[in-house]
Amino acid sequence: PIAVHEGSPGLYLKPGDYLIAGNITWNRRPEFLQIPAQTGLVRSVVLPNGLPLTYFRLENGLNLYVVENHAAPVFTFQTWFNVGARDEKLDPRLNATGLAHLFEQMMFRGTRNHPDGEFDRILTRNGVTDENATTWLDRTNYFETLPKDKLDLVMGLESDRMVNLALDQKLLDTER
Repeated sequence: PIAVHEGSPGLYLKPGDYLIAGNITWNRRPEFLQIPAQTGLVRSVVLPNGLPLTYFRLENGLNLYVVENHAAPVFTFQTWFNVGARDEKLDPRLNATGLAHLFEQMMFRGTRNHPDGEFDRILTRNGVTDENATTWLDRTNYFETLPKDKLDLVMGLESDRMVNLALDQKLLDTER
């Protein structure tokens, strides 16, 4: 498991999981997820900091962790992938690695539905206060913090990033 280092002591996520934390109440299914009613609640626990954690497993295998915290009118959405620097192979010609970090950067560069730069412009127009990504040995994660009424928006953007990533030589050359 991966320790979540941002304001969630004692919370562990496996790569490939979503974490939504902040001033949201999970009393409805976001329409974008289209979670079938039979999709299961796996467990609910109280974290050492007193915040409730609710864990769902979706039919497609995605794990969803929700931490409710009503201290501020924002939420943080995180997407974790089970890939990192340990998955790289040394390029014998260059005697270098870095593909995991390069790919992390490429995922900021646009999709078929949102060209390069549009993702950030949409988030900025909608009040993003923090947005970034990190790559480590065994995971890559993306996160953004927005006003609590923007959850459906960010879920749509992140889903689009996973499904419709636009990779082309020009953007790759820019990132290298």
